[in-house]
Amino acid sequence: PVYDIGHCWYPIPDPPTNVSASDDENGQITITWDFGSGVDHYNVYLYDPVMMDWVRLASPSSGANGYVLSAATGMITCDGSVYEFCVTAANDSGESAFTSTDTGQCN
Repeated sequence: PVYDIGHCWYPIPDPPTNVSASDDENGQITITWDFGSGVDHYNVYLYDPVMMDWVRLASPSSGANGYVLSAATGMITCDGSVYEFCVTAANDSGESAFTSTDTGQCN
């Protein structure tokens, strides 16, 4: 879809591509993706199996192509648990569909 924002037409961006979550032994998981065009920011989501829903973790700027999630945030524990992530791209017209997911393990 395309929307009129202040007399300019902005399409909702396509989802980022090549989303990857690392398996890390340093108390963190790194989520990366390839840049898209027409993006103001990205949204990084973590699947919460208790809530059975996606929780937005962060909204990095359009210049970012990664996000580091540390156990210090309290969102993950580094006990061998596996976490599922996805990313969207967004601008003033809206948010893209979710990317395919990837999993990362924190040890």
